[in-house]
Amino acid sequence: MGRQHRNRQLLRCLMAAVSAFVPLRGAAAAEDLFHLLDNNPDVPTLSQYGGVGLLDTRTARMLPDGYLTATASIKNPDDRIGFTFQAFPWLETTFRWSNNYAIRPELEAGQGADRSFDIKLRLVRENTYVPELSIGLQDFLGTGTYGGEYVVGSKRFGRFDVSVGLGWGRLASRGTFQNPFGWISSSMKTRPSDVGLGGKPTGDYFRGPDMGIFGGIEYQPRIHNLKIQVEYSSDAYKQELSASGEDYGFPVNVGVSYRPWAGVDVGVSLMHGKKIGVRLSLFTDLSADSSANRLDPLPPIRQREEAPVAPPAPAPAGVVDLTAPAPIAAAPEAIAAVPTPPLVQPPSRPVDDGSIMLMRQAVASQTLLVRGLTIDGNRVKLGIVNEAYYRDAEAVSRAARALSASAPPHIEEFQIVTIANGVAVGAIVFRRDALERLARQESSAAELFRASELAPAPSSIAEYSDPNYRRFTWNI
Repeated sequence: MGRQHRNRQLLRCLMAAVSAFVPLRGAAAAEDLFHLLDNNPDVPTLSQYGGVGLLDTRTARMLPDGYLTATASIKNPDDRIGFTFQAFPWLETTFRWSNNYAIRPELEAGQGADRSFDIKLRLVRENTYVPELSIGLQDFLGTGTYGGEYVVGSKRFGRFDVSVGLGWGRLASRGTFQNPFGWISSSMKTRPSDVGLGGKPTGDYFRGPDMGIFGGIEYQPRIHNLKIQVEYSSDAYKQELSASGEDYGFPVNVGVSYRPWAGVDVGVSLMHGKKIGVRLSLFTDLSADSSANRLDPLPPIRQREEAPVAPPAPAPAGVVDLTAPAPIAAAPEAIAAVPTPPLVQPPSRPVDDGSIMLMRQAVASQTLLVRGLTIDGNRVKLGIVNEAYYRDAEAVSRAARALSASAPPHIEEFQIVTIANGVAVGAIVFRRDALERLARQESSAAELFRASELAPAPSSIAEYSDPNYRRFTWNI
């Protein structure tokens, strides 16, 4: 009876979490939910605590600014419902409801509920040599059942995202080192185990006799939207062991995460070496523009196909073909009688008008006005006018994706200039191979940004405009 009530209670909470997303975006019916949820592939995995992390541990990663998520996890010894809001690019906030059946096994579901609040602040952004670094307080306004603090760093190596952190409080229950803050003050070596009903800061942060170490690896295979996680947890679940006698302290957890639809992330894990856990997460971008153009999916980034190898063209007059058989030597007086031909440069790669037309049509299909498009060596120069999208960043992204699908194989760079009222506003140069690595999920949006070149807006748009673009005409 208790388990049935537990499942009904959890289902009601999950349905409330799902329905909460509908009015936030102005939908008229629940079936509109999946049209409103976000399809951003760069949203990191959510942990069973509700915030960004692996399974039972946190990472230094953050959600994009303005994102709201709802997460429900079912596992022994506790079930959790969490809401996470990315209040600022550097601040993650989580409110969580949990029911721990090991600590209060005699209570029905809902009667032993624990409410807690978490925050995480990003200290350093990841770059080529430095990992992303964050600091967090877990259950710092609750009853202290899940109270703990941590500092964690994350670094991406190709398809692997590695995280290592230090934990205090509950996250040091598998004590690895002595608390270094105890060297500063002996009061830092003790941590109260009971904070009453909670609801106010305790001031016991980073206190306790020990400090734990945790970490994990998330691997992105070539299967789209699938991630594999392995972690070492510093939480030994000592409170659960003391209350129920059952050991949940096996430190290694493994799991998989998959996104079957936009804004929906599901996970299955093996926890504590013997328990199966299930997680469902929903996420949406509250800062996104809700205009009709935003509902159109972004065009995919296309990989280049191998260009057909053309037969060698005959050498022009005056150009020596070094691959031809050597001629029979002539007499010196005959050689002197032959005039020296002028040097002729080999022909450059011809510009295919059909390729230019194909690229123009691909960009125009994204509701963008093509001011001009030319090919300069291995670079495409494109001038666009954005009259459809709220942000020029989306217009540039759509133009780059359209060019990746339509440009000839020898093109290596896309230079895109945004134009408004006849004046160049900005310019950016994308490397095509960086776009293709992103399409193969071998890099991130941040790595694409670092590989791109933000250039000053050109003083003249003549190079990015067709001569007859909206030319003034009149007649009688």
